[in-house]
Amino acid sequence: MFNNDLTGAARIYLCPTARIQVRDVLLVVVLILSILGNMRSYSSSSSSSNAAYSKMIRQPAANVASIDEADMQASQTVQPTLELESVRYIIWLHFPNVGTTFLNTLYHYACPRVPDGAGVGPDVNSIFHLGDLTVNYPRSEWCDIPLEVENLKTESQGDLLTEDGEDVFAMFRDPYPRLLSSFHDLVLHGKPLRDQYKIRSEIKQQQSEEAKFRMYLKNDVLGCQTKMVLGIGCCQRYKLTSRKLKHAKRIISRMKFVGISSEWNRSICLFHKQFGGEILPLEIKADKVSDENDMEPYHEKIIFDGSDVDAFDEELYHHVKLIVYERFKLYGC
Repeated sequence: MFNNDLTGAARIYLCPTARIQVRDVLLVVVLILSILGNMRSYSSSSSSSNAAYSKMIRQPAANVASIDEADMQASQTVQPTLELESVRYIIWLHFPNVGTTFLNTLYHYACPRVPDGAGVGPDVNSIFHLGDLTVNYPRSEWCDIPLEVENLKTESQGDLLTEDGEDVFAMFRDPYPRLLSSFHDLVLHGKPLRDQYKIRSEIKQQQSEEAKFRMYLKNDVLGCQTKMVLGIGCCQRYKLTSRKLKHAKRIISRMKFVGISSEWNRSICLFHKQFGGEILPLEIKADKVSDENDMEPYHEKIIFDGSDVDAFDEELYHHVKLIVYERFKLYGC
């Protein structure tokens, strides 16, 4: 009888006592030749089939590679869909000479019934421009979300920042241009009003801009943004340390929103990507904010000798930029 093993080869098992006739032998030979012929045909057809199958699996593999490449390219441009963050309370930490118009964004978000064209300006108070919103549209009557303004005319309320940092919204600025801008306005927020008047009078008596600037630097004006994050007045006398700087960084990591004034429109984009709401025309600045504009008048009047380097604010600002640019990327701003 015949038995096909795994190789398909035919084997004949004969009973030792059987008589083999010529006819039987011929039948066996014919049968063997038939089997061998079928094997060759199968082998030929298998090669063709394997070649075709090989093409079938290679082609999809090439397609998959191209799709993956396309997906990788798309992932660089298509941003993830992120859920909007809820806002239960807003504490605006407003550093001196850093984006007063950010209140336009915060106010219209917290107080949606305020007319679209209403914004900060000099109509109510020629110096403190917040009144065009806070006076004309009282928060108690117009706002759905509680909005506290850390108004820097007075000392900052540290407990609001250090204990409830997650409700804080802040726009930061490059320290040196901010310092020069504050010097131009002789900002001394955080000091008693009587001391402010006295210091300003002494500064104005100096003959040169260089002398005025050096006197200004002696009045606790460095480290303003770091101190205010810690809940200390901008120009309040306070000894900063590396440990306190680390604590300020931790507070910033808990803040609800941080932006940078040098990337104003991108920061406004980030705000609305995080919390929703429509971007109004008065929130956007037509030209990119340039800190060089504030520094230019002083290049020939002040000698930058290193005493004006704000080491704490510089490191803090670097930390803020790392956070903000990562969020720009995440939210597609």
